[in-house]
This record gives sequence, C-alpha cells and structure tokens, in this order.
Amino acid sequence: MKIQKETGEKFGEIVVKEGYCTAENIIRALVNQLNAPFLNISGFKNNPELVRKIPYTLAVNAGLIPLEQIGNIVLMAITGPVNAEMYNELE
Repeated sequence: MKIQKETGEKFGEIVVKEGYCTAENIIRALVNQLNAPFLNISGFKNNPELVRKIPYTLAVNAGLIPLEQIGNIVLMAITGPVNAEMYNELE
C-alpha cells in the first residue's frame, strides 16, 4: 500500500513487478471476483478484417480485441469489465 500511495500504480502491477505473483494470477483472481470467464487467447489467429470493424478509439479505451465472428456475433477479449456506456457503443 505504501508503494501504491507513493507511485500511483495499481496494486496488481506492484505485486507483479515485485515478483509476488504473475500477471496471469492477477487476471485469474479478478475474473473470479467478477464471476467472468478467463479465456486464453493464444489459440486465436489475428483477423485484420475483423479488427478493422472495431473503431480504434473504442478498442483502445475498452482494452478489447475482436477474436472471431460467428454470424452477426463477434467474440471479443477485453481487459476489464464493460460499463453500460461501453456496452451500448459495442452493440
């Protein structure tokens, strides 16, 4: 907490940097708290055509990347919870 107060860094970033756990440990803990699924995206291939369909600023601000399109549904990986405003923009 002292380091967090001094640097302004997030708690998860500090414990990873200090070697107490891995980034994946932090992510798994967060998705567990949010009751959200954890998805290892390493098996997905980059789809430039699908990426171009998502506005750049939305992708950056939301921390998301489209992974696959099935019909009119786009499966996306996202770095954090989606708020109502972002959800409306994604639709």
